[in-house]
Amino acid sequence: MRDSTELAIARVDVVREMLHGITLEDPYRWMETEGEEFHHWLDGQARHAREYLDALPHRAGLLTRIRELGSALTQFHGLAMAADKVFALVREPDARVPVLTVTESDEESRVLFDPDVVPGDGHHVIDWYVPSPDGRHVACAVSDSGSEDSSIHVIDADSGALLDTIPPTTRFAFLSWLEDGRSFV
Repeated sequence: MRDSTELAIARVDVVREMLHGITLEDPYRWMETEGEEFHHWLDGQARHAREYLDALPHRAGLLTRIRELGSALTQFHGLAMAADKVFALVREPDARVPVLTVTESDEESRVLFDPDVVPGDGHHVIDWYVPSPDGRHVACAVSDSGSEDSSIHVIDADSGALLDTIPPTTRFAFLSWLEDGRSFV
């Protein structure tokens, strides 16, 4: 059995593939098969990282302080504007996942979509969202328990009403609204 230091360097096995007249080289294609060797390598990486991190001096104090600071402030990310609305993913201190909010003109922001209310086992998270150009609708990609298989939730931005849900058929997808603001591709 190899120790974790031996597993720190990934095996290189170059696969060459010709696409549109260009030769592409992928030295780590073997990792895509997710076979036993890949999982053994990942486990070794995890062990190596854990051993290194656990040995850092003052780690416990630093980790405590990072957690204190990280949970003390509201976090905003993924800002988008459409018409007179500002959309954002907002995570309050001690919240499990960010919620989608909308702010109009001088009004207070309000929660437009909370992935914690999606029915089903496990937790849900917003992978990404796209407001329509007129700001009337928002399409939210929501995945279940880190699956990365997103269902699309179409939301009325004025009322917060769920208009439609497209079952989980998208993975790392994105969409573009058409000019009518009611349909997308």
